[in-house]
Amino acid sequence: MRSEFNEYKQELQHLQYSSEQKKQLATTSLYRAEFERKHAPKRHSKHRMTVSIVAAILVLIITAGAVGSWKSVAELFAPYFGTSKKQTEVMGVMGTALDESVTQNGVTLTANGVIGDKYNACMLYTLSWDKETSVELPDNLPADAWDTSNTELLFKDETPKFWNATIVQVSKEKRQIKFLLRLSSEQPVIQKEFTLHVRDIQLCWPDETGETQTHLVAKGNWELTTKTDYSDLSCKLKGDKTFELLDGHKATLNEAYLSPLGAYFVWTVPEASDYSHAFDITITKTDGTTVSMQYVGGTTAYQKKTARYISVFRSDTILPLDDMKRVTVGKTTYTLSRD
Repeated sequence: MRSEFNEYKQELQHLQYSSEQKKQLATTSLYRAEFERKHAPKRHSKHRMTVSIVAAILVLIITAGAVGSWKSVAELFAPYFGTSKKQTEVMGVMGTALDESVTQNGVTLTANGVIGDKYNACMLYTLSWDKETSVELPDNLPADAWDTSNTELLFKDETPKFWNATIVQVSKEKRQIKFLLRLSSEQPVIQKEFTLHVRDIQLCWPDETGETQTHLVAKGNWELTTKTDYSDLSCKLKGDKTFELLDGHKATLNEAYLSPLGAYFVWTVPEASDYSHAFDITITKTDGTTVSMQYVGGTTAYQKKTARYISVFRSDTILPLDDMKRVTVGKTTYTLSRD
């Protein structure tokens, strides 16, 4: 503990921040510490908790020195995931601001930032071009116009994944397109290096008659490698080991995690049953409102007389765990583990 704390102090001596940055870092660190206090199992000792908090603060400070304060992460994602004080604080903990880019033929692809949990990640990218580069953009582009057939998301360890790209902003004046790439997997995606590979940037969408329209933005070959480096705020669900599917059948819940961004479930049913997606997830918030999570994919494996399913969900907004009152899985209600 003494050597770890000394290393921590040595790192601080080499860092300088404005009063505003110090305030932002303190807010983020306190939020993380408060989260650890509320959600950590009771078996964690005071010594381990102190080490955990010091380590978390050190990581946050070093990260802030490299890529900016937590506020920059919230500013990046707030327009798409929520602007409340709690939401921005959560995004500051579970996200990292980035500034990595690659340019070809006058067109630059930039990775702006990433937020995520253990099984879900969301990356914000900007496509921009200089004044000398001729790029014509159609009017009223739909959000799903990004042509994913020319885009690959490559993990070094070949992590299975379910992903999509959504255009969130088009600015002809600023000469840029912003898009969100949302990734989910039944295997952990946190702390993984991946490459976004785009060949001949192209848009594709159906018009009002149903005919497919395509538009070539720029020819080239862009490869940008980055890392899903952030803090996982996932929390286990507690309750009955069985839950009722939407059709009334019973399933066994083997493992379940919930985070502000998504959910991960491992569950089994008799092999004779065939359910790829047989339940919904609804979050009831402390203010009485409800939010549904979207099923995005999963896998099935048959073991002896049972079928084992992995189901991955994600939310279109950030849902702070402290704002969650209960979770309804199929027809069964669970509470968060807040020991």
